[in-house]
Amino acid sequence: VLLADGVFMPCTTTRALLVAHRRATGLQPQHPADACVPTMGSATRATKRQKQQHLQEKIPASCDPAEEDTPSVFSSDEEIPTICIPIEEEVQAAVNNVNGEKPSRPDDVLAELRAGNKRFVAGKSAIKPLSPSDKKALTAGQTPTVAVLSCADSRVPVELVFDMGPGEIFVARNAGNVYCPATAATLDYGVKNLGLKLIVVMGHQCCGAVNAAQLSAEQIAGLTPPLVDLLNGIKRGLSSNSVIADITDSKEKDQEAVITNVKAQVASMLDNPVIKEATAEGMVKVVGAFYEIETGVAHFL
Repeated sequence: VLLADGVFMPCTTTRALLVAHRRATGLQPQHPADACVPTMGSATRATKRQKQQHLQEKIPASCDPAEEDTPSVFSSDEEIPTICIPIEEEVQAAVNNVNGEKPSRPDDVLAELRAGNKRFVAGKSAIKPLSPSDKKALTAGQTPTVAVLSCADSRVPVELVFDMGPGEIFVARNAGNVYCPATAATLDYGVKNLGLKLIVVMGHQCCGAVNAAQLSAEQIAGLTPPLVDLLNGIKRGLSSNSVIADITDSKEKDQEAVITNVKAQVASMLDNPVIKEATAEGMVKVVGAFYEIETGVAHFL
């Protein structure tokens, strides 16, 4: 059903509004099959025409039911009540989420992430606590359209950053958001079995792993073997950017190093046959992002 400002509301939501209107005015459906869809009842023809004319004067032409191609559930000689309700972008996003409407193109998924981060930054997150039925529904499976390879840093809560709930983001995390064998296997599964449309490699401000990777080889060698392997992997990616060592401002240097690491991990991911094929066919898109802890903004690269 078309609402004000060109926004659509699901039919179930509109029916609920019409039912409430019917109960408030005492109007009854004319046929048992229309029990969930209110009609104009026994109102007089003159009264109905006056109400309809009053409504038509106040609503935009795009809300005119005469323009709809779908069959009418009202009898042919009745006026159809029209409800035109303005709704904000944030609320519509929540309605779409509840009704399971998911974008099918990579760019649409990216736009959804941007919108979610915008709500998070503005303090207008739309995600609400799950009801018992919502939790039970999650046991039926998952259908995320986006995966995020993020740092394990506790200051980077991926779902909150993009205003998404359980079942909506496929998340892989480790120190330094590194594309390693474990994350490669995880994302291969997501692309092949879950139908992912977008993969985001997201680094963040003040990343301890990236900072540690800039230590000398001798300093890194004194750490535990798994950490040595991880940091040396990051260090190899950073070595491609000679500008980092010349930057004197600590904040600027931190950002340059983190973004360089993100780009290195994206490049490694695109060498994976599964990801390479999916991106070549336009089924999946891989992008980098820099999360700014102090503002909450996710800058897509």
